Amino acid sequence: MQKLKSTVLILAAALVLTGIDAWADDDVRVNVRSDATWMEFVGQVVNPTPATSNQFGYLTYLRGIDDLFTGPAHNAQTARFAFFNETTTVSVLNHGPLRIITREGTTTIYQQTAGADFASPDSFRAGIPIQTSRLRHVVVLNTTNNSFTTMFENVVTLVSSVETESLEVGLGKAGDMFRITVLGQIVPPIPPNGWIYGFATGLARPSQSR
Repeated sequence: MQKLKSTVLILAAALVLTGIDAWADDDVRVNVRSDATWMEFVGQVVNPTPATSNQFGYLTYLRGIDDLFTGPAHNAQTARFAFFNETTTVSVLNHGPLRIITREGTTTIYQQTAGADFASPDSFRAGIPIQTSRLRHVVVLNTTNNSFTTMFENVVTLVSSVETESLEVGLGKAGDMFRITVLGQIVPPIPPNGWIYGFATGLARPSQSR
């Protein structure tokens, strides 16, 4: 009995270290506070007005979930999970060739119920919301070549577990914090206002950093 108990504890510790919380058989709760990368995505940016910006796309990696697409082609139509960010510009600072833009808003991750299409941005938020977080991000745009990097800090406000064909999936817990790094490029014609790739890693809660 002692040996079995030790084995379970070791397995649970290993799951946490790899970014997956021990939960239940056929269930996965992704640990968004893990130092490891727990999510990757591709997407686009569209700025509906000078003061607002939306970023949207689909997940290409989710730690602990192997089956992220419904078919052999990996694209917006077959992706099981999508995201949509709604942001408002707080400040703009020009510094030589750099333009530094600070925005605040929300990120929502969805389980897709139908295929999305980059020609229709709203199609990326037509599914079932499974995680919502509030965000602050800073965009550093190189105006000489129109490349940019964006740093996000997100705080989870709502999580709802959903079922895939073989798993029940949950993405963290309310109050969890994570960091997203986005690399992007503006390529005329506009829109879109940018093409992006991003990845997410965890942040300790304030009480954990003391």
